[in-house]
Amino acid sequence: HLGGSGATWPLVVYMLRSRSAQLRTVGKVALGPAIFNINEPVTFGVPMALNPVMIIPFVLVPVTIVTINYLAFSSGLVHVPVIIQPFTVPIGVSGFLATGGDIRGSLLQFFDLAVSAVLYYPFFKAWERILIAREEAAAQEETDRRQATTTQARQQVVR
Repeated sequence: HLGGSGATWPLVVYMLRSRSAQLRTVGKVALGPAIFNINEPVTFGVPMALNPVMIIPFVLVPVTIVTINYLAFSSGLVHVPVIIQPFTVPIGVSGFLATGGDIRGSLLQFFDLAVSAVLYYPFFKAWERILIAREEAAAQEETDRRQATTTQARQQVVR
């Protein structure tokens, strides 16, 4: 597990540094749960469902990671997991424990994390640009509304 379904741990890190207010807020909320592989704040805060940009990596990243892990296990690079543990065990610790105390299990998880980060990045940046444009449009609309209200109030005072 790398942050829950969709391997979304890297998104939390990206969101914490985002220029989008929405994504920064979701990142702050999601950080604690993400440590324990709980990603509902990310899944519903981004959102992932019905999002044509983010659904692509949300589906493809886990498939890529499973393929990498299968190759690592079948080639003997990393011991096959022998211990079932709760999904909430943090990254690194869970890889070590699952492989019976083999540090290569943890290293594989960190490699998976890096792959996930690389694969999510272009999609995250595209989604961030969309949200920033929406936020700027909403801010401009609010500014225009306030100016109109102020102008209207001044006209009433003059009468």
